[in-house]
Amino acid sequence: MRRAIPLRRLEDGVTLAELLAVVAILIVLVAIAIPTFGGVSNQAKDSEAKAELREALAPVKAVIIENPSTPDIVASVLEIAPGTAIDPGARTGARIDRSTDGAVCLWRISATDTVFGIWEPPFDVSSPTLFAVPASIPATCPTTADAPGAGFAAGAW
Repeated sequence: MRRAIPLRRLEDGVTLAELLAVVAILIVLVAIAIPTFGGVSNQAKDSEAKAELREALAPVKAVIIENPSTPDIVASVLEIAPGTAIDPGARTGARIDRSTDGAVCLWRISATDTVFGIWEPPFDVSSPTLFAVPASIPATCPTTADAPGAGFAAGAW
């Protein structure tokens, strides 16, 4: 009579090698996810700053059309659009500057310390709205003749 060969008994639990393999896989996934999340977060912060500039641009254009020689453009913007985020430091809202020929610059520094700018021509000049990403906010808003050389270009950022 033949004896039956006993089957190997399965053991409960996992081996140390299996556990280390799972931990290694998790470490690799986390190492991939963290930089990706950081990049997406920075893009969101920059997009927020750009959106604030675009929102501030509409009342600025309205002020320029209504009264091209207004002495205090910030006060005029806040009068017609009281919710507009304005900040002379450009950190929590748009900074608005005026050039000697009547052009208007809007500046905003995002949470990633990236500077974004919009240049709006004077009312009587047929030039498009220009955009820039300079290293820092210039001391003065460029005139119509100087805007292209100051890093402003048509289109978008």
